[in-house]
Amino acid sequence: MVSTKETVRSHFATALQRCLDIWSRLNDGDWQGHWSGCKWTARDYLAHLVTNEEMEILPTTSHSIAGEAVEIPGLASRLDIDAFNQAGVDSVADLTPAELLERLRAAFQSHIQMLEGLIDEDLKRPAYNAGLRRQATIADLFAIGFLHLPVHYQDIRRAV
Repeated sequence: MVSTKETVRSHFATALQRCLDIWSRLNDGDWQGHWSGCKWTARDYLAHLVTNEEMEILPTTSHSIAGEAVEIPGLASRLDIDAFNQAGVDSVADLTPAELLERLRAAFQSHIQMLEGLIDEDLKRPAYNAGLRRQATIADLFAIGFLHLPVHYQDIRRAV
């Protein structure tokens, strides 16, 4: 559980930099890697990270900080997650891994910028995320962002 802005910043910076350092070394063939039992390539997992951050996490966090309800098109409940994720991957099918890495960096930097103006107490405020099965806090939304990276880091590593 993240409880301070400094903890959030630290976790984000560490997770993002580790992923970017490793992923920037992969070649085009690596990005097409595919592991048994999964329909996505390494590039698809990267595309998922980008589109999930851009289409779900950033708007959800932004609206939650503002105390506003948020509706994410195509994601009304947990039942929509698979179709939502695939639509996101499909929406960036024409981008190269290098372009996706740049968008990933920008999206995560935008997310961490949302901490500006918040105090540690703000992280305890309620938030909404269609993918969770429980009440969430603003801190949870930041945690989802940086915890998503290592999960799919492992998927990409298996595919390469």
